[in-house]
Amino acid sequence: MVELSFGKKYGLIFGGALALAGIVVATVVFPFWNLIREDVYEEVVILNNDDGICFVETDDKVPKQIKN
Repeated sequence: MVELSFGKKYGLIFGGALALAGIVVATVVFPFWNLIREDVYEEVVILNNDDGICFVETDDKVPKQIKN
């Protein structure tokens, strides 16, 4: 068996802890973001309909385009 020096031993422990933290983040944190939906549903007022593209006003007062 190979003897590890003080620095190599703690470097190995630090690397293992970093790898474990990466696995935890990959399995716990990233699936959490999948719970936040990209689709936002809101009742809006249609300002204009130009050849199938509706211009609407949202609650944040920023006009949006909806392609039909």
